[in-house]
Amino acid sequence: MRKVGIGLVGVGAMGRVHAENVALKIPQAKLVAVADSFVEPARKVASNLDVGTVYSDFSGLIDDKNVEAIIMAVPPYLKKDMIVKAARAGKHVFVEKPMTLSSRDADEIIRETDQAGIKIQVGYQRRSDHSFRRAERAIREGKIGKILMMSSHTRDPPGLSPNYYLDFAKSGGIMADTCSHDFDVIRWLSGTEVSKVYADGEILVYHKELDPSGIPDHVVVTLSLKGGGMAHIDSCAYAVYGYDVQAEVIGMKGAAFVGIGERYATTILDESGHHGEYPMSYAERFAQAYHDEVEDFARCIIENKTPRVTARDGRAAIEIGFAADESMKRKAPVTISG
Repeated sequence: MRKVGIGLVGVGAMGRVHAENVALKIPQAKLVAVADSFVEPARKVASNLDVGTVYSDFSGLIDDKNVEAIIMAVPPYLKKDMIVKAARAGKHVFVEKPMTLSSRDADEIIRETDQAGIKIQVGYQRRSDHSFRRAERAIREGKIGKILMMSSHTRDPPGLSPNYYLDFAKSGGIMADTCSHDFDVIRWLSGTEVSKVYADGEILVYHKELDPSGIPDHVVVTLSLKGGGMAHIDSCAYAVYGYDVQAEVIGMKGAAFVGIGERYATTILDESGHHGEYPMSYAERFAQAYHDEVEDFARCIIENKTPRVTARDGRAAIEIGFAADESMKRKAPVTISG
């Protein structure tokens, strides 16, 4: 079996998930090199996974002839330049969301990757989750009928993202860092684009950390869809009961609902009530999806197929986020052109 030689840049939490999947669980791929400016953590990851090559700079992956594709698990503000360099070197790219933080940069990424003829896949893993895919199949098979209303929710356990999150110019804030998953889900399941956005948000918990940045920790977004219908998105940064991701589609003929996902398929009923255990992290809730999205990426390279989530999908998701940020500033709806 042909194996795609993959290099990884960024050994934070998400990078380690991808590294373990590529090294241990995906037969179509081989982790051949790891890179991070914090070289000691990179060496530790490489050692644990029996990877012999470690670089302290991304350029090492560009120059490495054994690296056919690169997984980028780095902060958003670093991604555009890395993607362009990889494309010009003929390296395929899997990039964690958000793909970048401006429409201009997204257009450059699309132009450069198209010109280079490389595969680029954006890490919106919900498209690979079995529960979400079951809902998508029901929609495509006509079981739900014409879509009337949709919702998508991302509610995180207590604790903020890394330090760069506090700088809007580096992270894009809650709309790009978190809600872009929900924006992608709405586009994907509806099969249409968003025409209008109305958003509001507040800092309800993390005042000390977020007041200087102006980034809200709780938001509500209403979307109008070009194909008709409406959608609702919310994000909460303080869900004490676990990592809560849900979605709902209501149509003329039926509905589809993707629940939170329980840690165990067991419900306990006793005199004090109903008890279930829920996932406490994204890595736990979407373990299967994180594996399958990278496996699919490797197969696309081997079989010369179009990835499930393209750079154009990545651009569309952040474009909705930009409109949502603008709507919060204006306290008014924002129309998305195009």
